[in-house]
Amino acid sequence: MTGGHQRAGLLDDAALAALEASAVVANCAMNRERQLAGVPAPAAPASPPSARTTPNSTDRPTRAREACLWSHALGTLGAGHVGREIIVFKSAEEREAERLEREAEQARAQAARAEQDRLAQEQRQRDAFLATPVGAATAARAAGEPFFEVQLEVAGHAGRAGFGSTDGRRSTSSSAATLGEIEKLGWRLEHAGYYFMITGETSTDRVFVTGQATAVTGVTIGVYLFRNSSLPQAAR
Repeated sequence: MTGGHQRAGLLDDAALAALEASAVVANCAMNRERQLAGVPAPAAPASPPSARTTPNSTDRPTRAREACLWSHALGTLGAGHVGREIIVFKSAEEREAERLEREAEQARAQAARAEQDRLAQEQRQRDAFLATPVGAATAARAAGEPFFEVQLEVAGHAGRAGFGSTDGRRSTSSSAATLGEIEKLGWRLEHAGYYFMITGETSTDRVFVTGQATAVTGVTIGVYLFRNSSLPQAAR
């Protein structure tokens, strides 16, 4: 079997007669095309009277004759058919085996895609965790870093200016919970500092007096320095 197909063996008399008929039909069609194109058809070789056989004849075809007929039939089929094998239908067992193999291959492909999706999802979750202060502290401790610094926003101020006056709105947020989670990992807070970072300004002309009034917008950032409490005193 080649490529899931079976190669036919020697032909019986009925199949041989059908093959001779198809070869003759194809040869006649080729001669007809030559006549339409103005090319004289080659003279057919004379056949001995005893060459014609019937399906009921006791004269069995030889291997050489059968090979010659196969070659002539394939030649008259045209260049696009040269090299194609004569195939027969597959048995029910072969079709069932191929179906099971296809289903198994599809199942393996689906399992591989599912595993890739799972690994990609885990990587995204890990990247998101490492982007947080606690995640960064976890990675720094795993790397054996002696110090870890983190900056957290603890307050904000939104200023507005208009019609000669200014006002503002202040907001606060506690970082105590985050600092506690970092210390649970084995870090000890050594120093804390704060600064105000301006993110925007608006101005307006004063009324009844010269000059302008300016309102600023910004956030207050806390800078926290931790020491790795698990390292020996000499490493500090």
